[in-house]
Amino acid sequence: MATFRYLIVIFVCIQSGYALKCYKCNSQTMDGCKKGSQNLQETTCSLEHPDFNQFCLLKFVYDEQQNKDNVLSGCETAPKSTSLNKNITQCQTDGRYRVKECIVCDSELCNYTNSGSSIETSILCAASLFILSKLLS
Repeated sequence: MATFRYLIVIFVCIQSGYALKCYKCNSQTMDGCKKGSQNLQETTCSLEHPDFNQFCLLKFVYDEQQNKDNVLSGCETAPKSTSLNKNITQCQTDGRYRVKECIVCDSELCNYTNSGSSIETSILCAASLFILSKLLS
């Protein structure tokens, strides 16, 4: 009987210890959500339904109401049948936020900005390539 109790305790501890951890952040700059920032805080995701997967999200949005950029990150859930990619509902533009970039991931603490200029660099490179293609054609 004691062995059975130990197995139950181990099972409960393993189940509760498996919760995904994500970074939670809300900043007006990309630097505000990179490692070491005071805005970036670890949070443990809580899975409320067995038919849903939990994942971490990092998105760069333009707030249409306040006319400014925001970086948002945290825990999210989606039905198990949903592929975790940029096409999920959480990455779609809604009435207030126009999504510029959206990153989904399902590993521990995966949703932070690596540098303050990664998205800006990508946009600059794309614009440069567009201008260069026009000049060369």
